Amino acid sequence: MRAVKLDLMDVDGTFIDIRTAQTACTDQMHRFEPATCSRLADQASGVVLSDILVTGSNPGHARHTWEVTTADIQ
Repeated sequence: MRAVKLDLMDVDGTFIDIRTAQTACTDQMHRFEPATCSRLADQASGVVLSDILVTGSNPGHARHTWEVTTADIQ
C-alpha cells in the first residue's frame, strides 16, 4: 500500500497532519516537515495535530498533539 499524506490548517492555526504509516510512531524526522509547514504558514499557532492511520496487520488510529519546538526545526 502506498503511503497517503494530507496537510491542513484549521481556523485556530493548528496544523493538521494526516497520514498513513506502518506504525503509530511520530519520530523526530517526521516532526520536521509539519513543524516547518507550521512555521511558514500565515497565522499558524505552532500546534500540530498528527493523525496517523496505521496500516498493516493491525490497522488502527493514533493521534498526537504537540507544539513546535526548536529541536523540531533543527
